[in-house]
Amino acid sequence: MMRTVTALFDSYRDAVQAVKDLEAAGIPSSDISMVANKSEDWQTVSFGNAEDAKDGAGTGAAVGTAVGGGAGLLAGLGLVAIPGLGPMVAAGWLAATAVGAGAGAATGGIIGALTGAGLNDEDARVYAEGVHRGGALVSVRVDDDRHAAAQDILARGHAVDVGARARVYEASGWTRSDDRAGPAAAQAGAGRTTSPEPLIASDRVEGTSVYDPNGKHIGAVKRMMIEKVSGQVAYVVLAFGGILGVGEDTHPIPWETLRYDTDLGGYRTDVTEEQVRGAPALFGEEGESRLYRDRERALHDYYGARYYWGI
Repeated sequence: MMRTVTALFDSYRDAVQAVKDLEAAGIPSSDISMVANKSEDWQTVSFGNAEDAKDGAGTGAAVGTAVGGGAGLLAGLGLVAIPGLGPMVAAGWLAATAVGAGAGAATGGIIGALTGAGLNDEDARVYAEGVHRGGALVSVRVDDDRHAAAQDILARGHAVDVGARARVYEASGWTRSDDRAGPAAAQAGAGRTTSPEPLIASDRVEGTSVYDPNGKHIGAVKRMMIEKVSGQVAYVVLAFGGILGVGEDTHPIPWETLRYDTDLGGYRTDVTEEQVRGAPALFGEEGESRLYRDRERALHDYYGARYYWGI
């Protein structure tokens, strides 16, 4: 009988080492999967599809080699968009199911992938939140004879205590009803509030995916820009392009142009990537940090957005 062992790691390097240790113990790479949030040094690139996540093809091969993956599962790491989470570095069977390529998977989602692999719903939501906050998830399918050994390998690799981590998240205002399950769960929960809290912490906005009017992923929120006196969010800095910190573009767009889409698990905008690339500069020379109102007006007029400061 095959069983699934899953662990969350705060450190990407610890997750990588755990995968290497599992493979060294004789567990086939086809039975191991990893889903990791991009670190501050990783940037959004063109995403692979569900089959790429499963097979480690295309973009994944280049990314896996670049992050020091070497052979096995890690060499097939690719950047894929997972419903409810956005851009993730991932490979293996769990990643493919989360994207939507698994048997019977209609829309994907990390929580559904985990519960489908036998994890209880409560723990699955903690793992999903951990990945969203920058962690890395490793799952391995083993038979009964190797179950204890797989658990030991993951525990030795500094895996997170899921119960203790849940209490930390809950103390910050998170609840297990906060949904990162993807479109299927969002549709199933239509008409009800997924969280009793109407507010969101800034660190949960940063890194959230942004989609164009057609639902195409165009980038992610790198940071927010807030007016000091009023406390109003004026802009988000959208990051897109590049790989492993090289060639990234960043452009501020008015906060008003974004709206949260529960089905996508990210922000939708009427702005296209081409428009963002062609937008007037908000700042002048490189390194300049001072804002000038005429530049702000030009940027808002370009996007057809209302001035956040009034007329």
